[in-house]
Amino acid sequence: MLLSTPRLCLRPLTPGDASHFFRLNEDPEVMRYLPEERFENEAAARSFLETYPDSQPPGYGRLAVLDEVNGHWLGWCGLKYHPQIDDVDLGFRFYRQYWGQGYATEAGRRCLEYGFNDLGLNSVYAHVDAANVGSQRALEKCGFLRSGTFTETDWSGWSYRLERERWLLVR
Repeated sequence: MLLSTPRLCLRPLTPGDASHFFRLNEDPEVMRYLPEERFENEAAARSFLETYPDSQPPGYGRLAVLDEVNGHWLGWCGLKYHPQIDDVDLGFRFYRQYWGQGYATEAGRRCLEYGFNDLGLNSVYAHVDAANVGSQRALEKCGFLRSGTFTETDWSGWSYRLERERWLLVR
């Protein structure tokens, strides 16, 4: 699956993305609001990507986000299906030097368009740390509304949801 916008190309993550995946997760500011453990090294990131489980069922998964003009790796964004709750989330993570430039919103909107149009989704949710104002703004620019709070192991914050009907109005 390849998706694009005027500024971005979104493609499935591959083991060749391991150095970027590792460096992104090594930045303490990028990981500041996330509960995930960092990879021990680039080889661990490569191993993870070789058996990347989040692309199931087909059509889902996080996508590498590249600059359309020069091919630079900016981060990732995408839809993840959670079978245990039969729901889909939108997630994104970008190198710090690309924050505040609208990339998360642009990539998020394109993933949502794909999800609602091609996958036939009725709604998508997102979780964000209550202190992560930048990610909250990006979600709101995509049309998400705050729907409550969430608590997971070692992480809590705001829940957001975007229903298909709202997306049709705000896209």
